[in-house]
Amino acid sequence: MSPVAEAPVTLSGLRHGFTAAADGDMSPAAARAAAGLGDVLTLKQVHGAVVHRAAPGLSVLEGDGWVSTGPAVGVFTADCSPLLLWSGDGRVVGAFHAGWRGLAAGMPEAAVRAMTDAGARDLSGALGPLIGPCCYEVGAEFAETFPAASLARRDGKLYFDQRAEALRRLAAAGLPAGRVAVSPECTSCGPTAYFSWRRDRVRRSLFSYIAPRAA
Repeated sequence: MSPVAEAPVTLSGLRHGFTAAADGDMSPAAARAAAGLGDVLTLKQVHGAVVHRAAPGLSVLEGDGWVSTGPAVGVFTADCSPLLLWSGDGRVVGAFHAGWRGLAAGMPEAAVRAMTDAGARDLSGALGPLIGPCCYEVGAEFAETFPAASLARRDGKLYFDQRAEALRRLAAAGLPAGRVAVSPECTSCGPTAYFSWRRDRVRRSLFSYIAPRAA
């Protein structure tokens, strides 16, 4: 499992993780079961900003985020931003998927709002491995959607910084950067550490998950 960079936040006592390529493709249910993650709820992800409230026995729902006070919840990524959130007491947690479409649609803000609506206080978060601005070349239209602080220009090309945009939106929603641990790792740099759709054009999924502390 991939570690999260050091930050003044803690996931102590919470079952959680960001998988890496060495853990295998997590998209098949059998693979998650073999890794001991068979009880983690998943979504049919659609690159939006819909967040669901988790409950035991739910069938697969369309959306890109979970908030839970009971079951473990998770999201799939292969370059997009995986975001975990949790309350200070660990009894409300959330897992969220946000690529550029989800960021533009306001998934970070929706995530904080859904956590607060579920009773979470003293929020903290963690951003897992994602494709970084070192590798995420985008079209000129991104400059019409995202602020200059979330973009970089090099050698006449434009690159998108998902971390900067996610942190900016989380801060606007009331969760400052100092409360968010950030993995510095890029999914596209190097051929083995993480799956990357943009690098490999093969559909394989990393998995980010979290379970609330028992009452």
